[in-house]
Amino acid sequence: MRIGNVTRPDNLSYRGLHASRKKLTRLGLNNLPYIPEIEKCADKYEIVLKKTASIVDKRHKIINNSLIAGGIGMMAAGPFVSEIITAGMISIGFTSLILGMTLRTIDTEDTDRNINKHALQGGKYFKNNKVIRSVSKEYGLNTPIDIDTINYIGKKIYQEVEQQEINRFLLLLAKYRPETEPAQYLSVIKEFGNASCMNYEVDMTGNTLLTKFFDIVPNEKNQKAYNKVIEKLRKTKDIDYNQRDNFGIPILEKILNSENSQALELVKDFEFDYSPELDYAFENITDEIFKLKAKNLNVKRI
Repeated sequence: MRIGNVTRPDNLSYRGLHASRKKLTRLGLNNLPYIPEIEKCADKYEIVLKKTASIVDKRHKIINNSLIAGGIGMMAAGPFVSEIITAGMISIGFTSLILGMTLRTIDTEDTDRNINKHALQGGKYFKNNKVIRSVSKEYGLNTPIDIDTINYIGKKIYQEVEQQEINRFLLLLAKYRPETEPAQYLSVIKEFGNASCMNYEVDMTGNTLLTKFFDIVPNEKNQKAYNKVIEKLRKTKDIDYNQRDNFGIPILEKILNSENSQALELVKDFEFDYSPELDYAFENITDEIFKLKAKNLNVKRI
């Protein structure tokens, strides 16, 4: 996801948030990158900060209308007013004082004459200056905004968009029913829009599309489709390779056991959680070149 025109203080892109810096500052949200739930949602989906309404301050209207009416009245009664001023009934100094007080009052009100209302909304994609597909509800922002409120809104937006995406995925799963055919995985990914759907669960036991995929052994028949799925995964940044299947077997153990070079290349830069079974799987690798590459994997020991 690209950010519109909002960046972190260190000039790194803040992925997926569409708002002007001016609006963020005005609402006191210029530290949005440090608000966890908003950052989490904007990192995976798109969030837009939009202006929903502009209300003219009634006090400004009253003062402005009074000034206009007063000016018109003086113009209409020009000769009479002129005679009064000439006669000394209203001095120039007094007139200036009254006018100055009125203008100062107008200036004060003028700075806040428009009360702008804003809202946050999320969706999967951002197009034509709005979020589209799997769109969340619109959440109005009241000022002043506190961190707890904005975190709550960010969490709600994320949950709503995520649930809609899961529902779309489940419909595709029923349509294609991928099991051991990489071509079916490819169809699901293509229609879903990206490979992030590989993280979603496919049954009640905790298996995901990703854990199922790494049970597939590539062969001459399915190699072409398998390669394309691997490439889709390579281009998707939010894939979690620390997942385990319903038997508790981690994805990395599956890769080591199958000595799958393509899969190993795919995950070479991923940070894996250590588990004892990985040592056993590593020791049983028969291909020395594969073993040497596996030795350089980034496995985090707690």
